[in-house]
Amino acid sequence: MIPEIVFQHGWGFSRHLWEPVLERLPEAIARQTKGNGAGSSFMRQETSGNAESHDGSYPIRLQAVDRGYYRKPRHVAPFSEGSSPRIVVTHSFGLHLVPETIWRQADAVISLGGFLSFHLDDQRAAALSRRITARMARRFREVPLRVLDEFHTNCLCHGESAPADIAAVTYRRFRNGEGDVIDEDLLAHDLKMLDQSVLNHRLLERIPFVMIVHGESDAVVPVDHAFHMRYALPQAETLILSGANHLLPVTAVDVVLDSINLALSTTAVSV
Repeated sequence: MIPEIVFQHGWGFSRHLWEPVLERLPEAIARQTKGNGAGSSFMRQETSGNAESHDGSYPIRLQAVDRGYYRKPRHVAPFSEGSSPRIVVTHSFGLHLVPETIWRQADAVISLGGFLSFHLDDQRAAALSRRITARMARRFREVPLRVLDEFHTNCLCHGESAPADIAAVTYRRFRNGEGDVIDEDLLAHDLKMLDQSVLNHRLLERIPFVMIVHGESDAVVPVDHAFHMRYALPQAETLILSGANHLLPVTAVDVVLDSINLALSTTAVSV
């Protein structure tokens, strides 16, 4: 069986969000499997279709999906026949962008800074979050690039500040040097979808391995969302990172890699 991992970014980003993780993933899994005498080979699959293995020691298929905010979209392909375990790694609103067919095939999900609904049941919290999304939508129609810049900065915030050096790297990586070329219509559509979407948690109830990772200082998706998701999914493990922000694929790479290795080792036995 060949493991397969799908990576899905959220609003305002691209597949390049996962570069810090993908750059270190081969080494991380090689360390994990070294004790078993296995090496590792990786097949990165960024478009539809099956990847071919060139080294049978520890092959694994990877898909970094791209919604298409900055370039032509790269849609998720169905999990390959016979692949196992099948793991989905999402960031933020990416949890809502995964097709239902993928959820029905998945053996594990790792949610980074995710939410079932952007608006919590608490009336005061929901009123605040609705004001935030309404203001973002209104300003996006007027100054879309400024709204994106502010959003990226907020993703890096620890409370009220964002390190300038990390912010600069984030801008380069996730705009990927494409400057001001964005799909404004798709971003506006998905911002409205983010405001209204409520994920059917029953899609995740049948998945044996669920890992919820959230930053304690997340300024975009408050940490209460992690507890709300945990309540809805009794099988889930929850990891709250002290002082961490919203951009966990960049600022908490070690935790993401450890979570992937845990999903691989756990589901490889149980599925």
